[in-house]
Amino acid sequence: MTEYQSYYIVNAVHAVITSKELIKQIAELPNVEKITPNNKIELVEPVEDDEEPETASYSVRNSIFEPDEKNIEWGVSMVHADKVWDDFHINGEGVTVGIIDTGVNYNLPAIQKAFKGYDESTGKIDNRYYKDFIDDLPEPEASSVNDHGTHVAGIIGAKHNSYGINGVLSNCTLYGYDCLPDENQKPYMMSQSCMLYGLIACVEKGCKVINYSVGFSEDEKNLTDIEKYEMGNNWSKYMYIMLHRAKIRQSGNKDDFIVVQAADGYRKNKIANIKGRDASNTGFFACIAKENCYHKDDISVNDILDRILIVANAEEKKDGYILDVTSNGGEKISVSAPGDNVYSTVKDGYAMDGGTSMAAPMVAGAVAGIWSIYPEMTGAEVKNAIVETAEDKVKSNPKAPNSADNNQNIYKFLNIKKALQYCEMKKIKEKEVAEMAEE
Repeated sequence: MTEYQSYYIVNAVHAVITSKELIKQIAELPNVEKITPNNKIELVEPVEDDEEPETASYSVRNSIFEPDEKNIEWGVSMVHADKVWDDFHINGEGVTVGIIDTGVNYNLPAIQKAFKGYDESTGKIDNRYYKDFIDDLPEPEASSVNDHGTHVAGIIGAKHNSYGINGVLSNCTLYGYDCLPDENQKPYMMSQSCMLYGLIACVEKGCKVINYSVGFSEDEKNLTDIEKYEMGNNWSKYMYIMLHRAKIRQSGNKDDFIVVQAADGYRKNKIANIKGRDASNTGFFACIAKENCYHKDDISVNDILDRILIVANAEEKKDGYILDVTSNGGEKISVSAPGDNVYSTVKDGYAMDGGTSMAAPMVAGAVAGIWSIYPEMTGAEVKNAIVETAEDKVKSNPKAPNSADNNQNIYKFLNIKKALQYCEMKKIKEKEVAEMAEE
C-alpha cells in the first residue's frame, strides 16, 4: 500500500494498492463491505460548435462580447435570470454554492467578493475556505489550469464591475474545491475518490448547491449495466449518509442540499468523435435509479433522487431549441439550459466556452436563487419547482445518432422566473390553508 485516505463520514477509505494478494486480504476482513475501483473521470470539456450560425443571436454569441449593465449575457437572459433580480429582489444572498472542479481562481475581481472568506477591508480571502485536494496548494494558481472551474464560478456568481458580466446570482457565496488535476498530474488522482472528497467537504461547509461539471469518460465506450448499477449504488449510499446525518442532527433543512451534474457527452479522440449518448454514461449521480438506489426507512429512494439534477445543453436555432449535438440525452435528463458559447471568467479576464459544463451552473444558480428567497423549502421542493416550471421546448438533435432518446424526446428548458412564481403561489396557498385551519 503506497497511499491511503480516510473518508470518515461515509465509512470509506481510498487506498493505492499494487498487490493483488493484499486486496484479497482486505476484502476478506469482516468489517469490509466491498472494494470498488477508483475509476478515472474527466472534465466535461468545453467544445467549439462546428455548425454554421443560423440566427442573429447566434452570431452575437460568437463575436467579441463585452456586456455592460444592460447588455446581459445571452444565457442568463434566456433563462430569465435578469428578470427576477428586480421583480423578486433576488441576488442569492445567504446561499452557499460549492464548485467541485479544477479549482477556482478566486482572486479575479469579478468573483472575488462572492468567495467565502473575502475580507472587504483588506481585499483578501481567507484560504481556509479553499481546498486543493490534488496538490495541497494554499490558494489557487493564477493560471489556465483553473480556467474550467473559474468559468463555471463566473456563470453562477460573477459580479459586473464596469466590465464583464453578471452571473445568474451576483451575491451568492462560493466555495471552490480543486478535485481535478491537469493532464500532467498523477492519473489516479483523476478519480472518484477526489469527487467524493469534494462532496463531503461541500456538505460539511453547509453548501446548499453542489455543482459537478464533470463526467465519467471511456471515450467511445459506454458503461456496462453492471458498472452503472455499482456506481449508482455507491453514490446513492453517499447521498443517503449525508441526508441521514442531517436528520440525526434534527437541523430541519439547514443541512439539506441539491447536487447539479452536467450531462456530459462530447469526446474528441484519435478514434472517433462521440456525440450525444445516454446520460447514464456520465456516471456518478446520473447512474442512480430506483433499481440501484441505496436507502433505508428514514431516507427513501425519492428523498435521494429528488436532490439530483442532471443538466443537458440546449442550443438555439432559428426554429427553436434543440439538444446540442455534444450533449448526452435520454430519460436521465432533468432539465436543459444554455451552454453554447457562454461568456464567463477565466485567468486573463473573460472568454467564451461551451458544453454541458456551462449549462449546469445556470441551473445551480437557479437552485441557489430559490433557496435564497425560500430557505424553508426542502431540496425536493426546490427541484420540483425547477423541473415542473421548465418549458417543454427543446427537441432532440437528429445529428446525434448515438443519442439514447432516438430523437423522440422533448426536453425541458430552465425558466427561473416561472420557478420563482411557482414557489410564490405555493406559499400563498399554504398560508391560505393555514389561516382557514385556524378559523
